Amino acid sequence: MNKLIIKFFVVILALTFSSSSFAQGIDAGINAAKSGDYVKAVNLMKSSINSETGYEANYYYGLSLFQTGATKQAETYLNKALKDDDEGIEALRTMGDLYSSKKDYTKADSYYKKALTQEPENLSVLFQQAENYTKAGKVDDAITTLTFAKTISDKNPNVYVGLGDAYYYRRAYPPALDNYKQALSLNPKSAGAQYGLGQVYFKQKKYNDALDAYKKSIEFDRNFADGYLELGRLYYFNENYPNALDAFTKYAALKPGSIEGETYIAKTLYGQKKYDEALKNSMK
Repeated sequence: MNKLIIKFFVVILALTFSSSSFAQGIDAGINAAKSGDYVKAVNLMKSSINSETGYEANYYYGLSLFQTGATKQAETYLNKALKDDDEGIEALRTMGDLYSSKKDYTKADSYYKKALTQEPENLSVLFQQAENYTKAGKVDDAITTLTFAKTISDKNPNVYVGLGDAYYYRRAYPPALDNYKQALSLNPKSAGAQYGLGQVYFKQKKYNDALDAYKKSIEFDRNFADGYLELGRLYYFNENYPNALDAFTKYAALKPGSIEGETYIAKTLYGQKKYDEALKNSMK
């Protein structure tokens, strides 16, 4: 009888420990995602996610998968989050971002609009909707959306980053620069604004200025993957292969689900005449 009681308590303790570890993994992963460390979030949550996890965990896991380049898996978990709460604004916005990244701009906009029916003045959704319009070539719609966002908060630097992006896509570089600089006047450490400056300077063939801007973007945000990618491309085109390889490696670490980083790593190794290593990377 005593042995049965002992076994019972051992099982209870094991289940309690397992449940505690599960919760800790989920909570730590959510916190990592909130801080922008999406690779860490995926690693912490992947063994704990299951069908009973709930909206918040499924959303942050889906967000982290999307941000690290695992788009197909991300869609699965974002849909799970929306099954738990079909009005979850964060999941709706991220689904919009996901379809925008796939160039399905119409479907992306449908998610943004659904989110905005609940919170018409949600700035994070408005910014992403405007970015989607910009990518779709609907620059006037993007500017209209951002002008509305500006009436809600004219001191939000992301309003001006978005306007800068819209003018950049229109190839109107002077107003693009003005808006990026306005964003920096409101937030001197805006990675998005510095990245935007880099994009404009590159188009203007001001390569040293572009290089400085990209460097600042990753200095301000160490998890800003696009900054590493463009920095690497700039080094690569200048045949500075060691620095290019370093930047592409950091990009690939932040976007392990994307093939773009590994492709550029292979190209850089080929440029260094490291043909065997280049072939190995191209086959990943």
